[in-house]
Amino acid sequence: MIASELGEVPEKPKLRLVELPQRKPRDIGMDDVSREMHYRRIRYYASAYKLQWLVDQATWECTNIEDLSDEELVELHRDMDRARECPENDISYEERGLIRSRA
Repeated sequence: MIASELGEVPEKPKLRLVELPQRKPRDIGMDDVSREMHYRRIRYYASAYKLQWLVDQATWECTNIEDLSDEELVELHRDMDRARECPENDISYEERGLIRSRA
């Protein structure tokens, strides 16, 4: 309204495409501190509760836990939380759905 009264037409905004940083598939954008916390807890569970087999199962297609995507890392941590409770509750790992076939 005011621009038309003054006889000036405002300039249209200039738009540009912003590229997002490349991420691993299913990457949720976890920061380095959070990832390190997951690494430490997973390593602790693997040694204290003899759950290294779960880490081996999760890293079947990669070298180590550092190569897992954020979501895969969180999933491994959750699985290990569930697995450490199995002996206390007299539930097998298979019943809990923690043993996955690689066939």
